[in-house]
Amino acid sequence: MDSFVRTRRIQLLQEALEQSEVQTALETASTDKNDLSTETLVKEFNALVGKDFFNKYDHTASIEKLNYALAFEVIESNAPTWTTLLTRLMSNQRHHWSSYTHSQNWQLIQQQVYLITAILCRSRARKTANFLAKTMGIYLHGSGVKRRVIEVLAGLGICDSYQLVNQMISNIAECAKVRILSIDIIIL
Repeated sequence: MDSFVRTRRIQLLQEALEQSEVQTALETASTDKNDLSTETLVKEFNALVGKDFFNKYDHTASIEKLNYALAFEVIESNAPTWTTLLTRLMSNQRHHWSSYTHSQNWQLIQQQVYLITAILCRSRARKTANFLAKTMGIYLHGSGVKRRVIEVLAGLGICDSYQLVNQMISNIAECAKVRILSIDIIIL
């Protein structure tokens, strides 16, 4: 199923990149049209992998304390073409109208850009760009979210599967147990 999901994601991304609205956004994202190729986007994603928020899982991190504005800055500085494309596509189509009075929720757009980018980075580098997926999986499990919900979100690439989350929690507990036992030995 994992290869099916990945193949489907790739197919959907290719279809999205072929849409005229996406092409227009890509053309306006940079002055050099040759610089807007898939190769450019791949280079930008490769530059993101390993950076803060797009690196390996850290069990001391908290999803509740995640600084989305800082994560967005990392995306902006390492993937400017991708950032321009995605923010333009995610903006309300009427936002440039003078009669449009609703303000853009910039914080929400930054969070959504981070989520989409983290999912794509993880699909490119599953073992080295798994920070959000693993952190989110543990957060959801710890919050009492049902197994089915975690499995649906895992299928979308938002978090790890329920089985992997349970394995991570067991590993974290085992490490904590060893650490506590080593402290007890030192104290005695």
